[in-house]
Amino acid sequence: MVLTAAAGFFAAILLNLFLYRLLQSRGNAIVRLYRSGLLLLAGLGLVAQSLGSELNPYLVMLCFTFGLAFLTLETLIAGFWGKIGYGSLTVAHLFLGGYLYTMTQVPYGDRPFAALSANQPKPLSDTDLRDEWIAGLPVGSAARSSVPTEPVPAGAPASPADPARISLNWSDVEPLMAHDSHVRDVLIALREKQERDLSEMLASLNQIAVNSTGMRRHAILRDNVENLLHDGAISEARYHTILETWRLTDRDEQAFRSKQAEELFHVMLQLLEDGEVDETHKVELIDFMVARFSSDVRLVKPLINLYEALDSEYPRQKRLNHEFLSLYLQKRNAILRGFSRIGRPGLQPLLDYRKKTISEIHYSQARLDRFLEQTFQQRVRPLYGPVAPIAIKDFLNREKYPPLGKLSGAAYEQDYLRHSLIRIGLENRVPAAGQPVMGLAAADYAKIVQAFEEGLPDAVDTMVIDENPAVRGNLAWYLAERKDPYTLPLIFELMQDSHPEVRRLAAIAVGNFKIIDMQSANDRKFTEIVRMLVNYRTNADTFARVFALYALATVGDRQKALYILDLIFNDGNTVHSVMGQAAPAWKSEDEKAAVQSLIEILGETPEEPYVKTQALKVLLAMESQESVGILLHYLNHIYESTHSRPGLLRYVVPHMTLPQEAENVEDVVDYLAARYRAHPERLQQPLKALRAYLGSAYGNHRSGEFFQFLKFLAEYDSREYEEYLKQTREHVLLMRMLEYVKSTYGFWLVFWPLSLLILIVVQYGLGLSPRFTRSDDGTAATRPNRRANPAADIRNRRQAPAAAVVPIKISSGKS
Repeated sequence: MVLTAAAGFFAAILLNLFLYRLLQSRGNAIVRLYRSGLLLLAGLGLVAQSLGSELNPYLVMLCFTFGLAFLTLETLIAGFWGKIGYGSLTVAHLFLGGYLYTMTQVPYGDRPFAALSANQPKPLSDTDLRDEWIAGLPVGSAARSSVPTEPVPAGAPASPADPARISLNWSDVEPLMAHDSHVRDVLIALREKQERDLSEMLASLNQIAVNSTGMRRHAILRDNVENLLHDGAISEARYHTILETWRLTDRDEQAFRSKQAEELFHVMLQLLEDGEVDETHKVELIDFMVARFSSDVRLVKPLINLYEALDSEYPRQKRLNHEFLSLYLQKRNAILRGFSRIGRPGLQPLLDYRKKTISEIHYSQARLDRFLEQTFQQRVRPLYGPVAPIAIKDFLNREKYPPLGKLSGAAYEQDYLRHSLIRIGLENRVPAAGQPVMGLAAADYAKIVQAFEEGLPDAVDTMVIDENPAVRGNLAWYLAERKDPYTLPLIFELMQDSHPEVRRLAAIAVGNFKIIDMQSANDRKFTEIVRMLVNYRTNADTFARVFALYALATVGDRQKALYILDLIFNDGNTVHSVMGQAAPAWKSEDEKAAVQSLIEILGETPEEPYVKTQALKVLLAMESQESVGILLHYLNHIYESTHSRPGLLRYVVPHMTLPQEAENVEDVVDYLAARYRAHPERLQQPLKALRAYLGSAYGNHRSGEFFQFLKFLAEYDSREYEEYLKQTREHVLLMRMLEYVKSTYGFWLVFWPLSLLILIVVQYGLGLSPRFTRSDDGTAATRPNRRANPAADIRNRRQAPAAAVVPIKISSGKS
């Protein structure tokens, strides 16, 4: 097309020169008529093409070049005002020709302006992109423990304790009384009350015995009473009265002792749950109760309540202190020893408790689940399960534009920004599986591995608060390798660590799990991810926030994940959020508070381009139909907020008009088109969104956005695209005109005076003749003074000279 235009232009120049010379030499009216006819035909061809008629493109090119050559020659030979007039007509002619050319290119079906620019971005395809793993890391590392979906029946449990009730003696209780004043006061009051009741009963029995029998105190055995009956000392009736009295007395005494032990049991149960009792002595009280009442299943419920309250009594702020962690571990181990001592009778209440609290993930839960597995061979079905590794295409790490340095190369700013994002991604690469990280010694890493092989000993809890961040980081990395859902409480703890690298490794680990059942369950994973996005905003935490975003791809409620991504894209501005009022309902106040904090912090500290770029990968991994709507809405927002909207220049030099994150979004929208074409049943929602944005762009007179969305529509569904063009042909025509005028009028306003000024300076400043004629001796012809010598004017050369006028003096006859 370029060669055709050049050849046509030179041919038109030669034709106009020939006609001009012919006209100058003969002045024939037929030549003038012929030239005017050609000009009229060329003008009619251009007008017909501009009105939408389908003409041969080479004929249109000939008409345009003929008119351009005519106006160029007339501008060269004209005077000053003629140059201004013909120059204006030349600019108008070029403007019309540029519009006619854009009509053949807009809407841009395949490669817009391929003849003008080689700077088109390369299309995204799976063959050109490498895979990037964002979930289920480290890849290839199998989980160390399989998780069945239902509890497995246990084998032979530990033999329960002797069912015979063990009576209490005050000599056993006395050592406990010496530890705590509150315990001592309660037990002393109980002992005094029991002693008073016992003394009163003994006094009553003694009085009955004295009044009824009058016998000696040594007759306390049945044999002695029978001897009295045999000797005739007492009657038969008295004998039976004495036996009945003694039977009743023994029964009352046994009932009193039983009641005493029962009351003492209940009092000590109250002490177990009494918050005013010193925690340092409550461990001994638990051990004492278990040693004395392990056969009583009523002890299981108080112990379960104590275990459930551990996380509220020792929150994370306390567990970070070694002293409080020691108290926590002592109490937790004492309760677990109690469960072990009770044995099989306490198993079912424990399982019922775990099923009731399955929707909550607490720090103490991991140790209890491991205890049930080791002691009773029971595995509770966890709330979370490991995910299959997820890989997406790394669309950022590709050669999008031609190499920098050529005329068609990418702009330096955009090229630098893209390579900076790639370099940041390389710094953020995932460590190798099975190897220590953060410079930890191999021996220390082996201790972490050995601790988990032995179960979950207290050493693991101390690793969580170890002073060396490398130990905490390797603990998080090893948990990512194990992929054991029962260790999730430890991962949540490490996500709140003080070191950014530890938080990053913990975010990698939490991305390996997904919630199994969302029925009446709160997804704490989602809450912890949002908290990480809120609380840590430094540059060192960029990587941690990115992997937290990656973990959003595997949350249970996809609507919540999409809402968070939408907030990230729009920097917390819910007005520009496509989810908007359709935000999901929060099941817990923690989730609601965390999301509200994220909205506020994003408004004050917008996310950087790298985080937004990685958020696009999460949308690719989620494969949600709402993804296209979110991306289009975000693009529309960028188009409105940036001064360099996509216009005609957008398709000639695409990298010089929009910010980098907008280009990345357009890349993902193009990439998703192939996915949706492969699944036509999922096309309805994207097509609906595209039609809506096309209507919005047309109504708001934004031509660049209109054709960008029209291009997306053609990529998603060619049939829908053709139907849209048929239904809205006048819309496309108006948008063509609007886009071309908005994109080029500034250039023409500058081009016309500059080109005219250069032409005048060259022609008049250098003394060039407008007729391009030369004198006989080869020197440049001098410009004649037409007013002084009209015959020298070329226009008067063919006319006969005028008759000479001789002045005659006429005198009067009177002379």
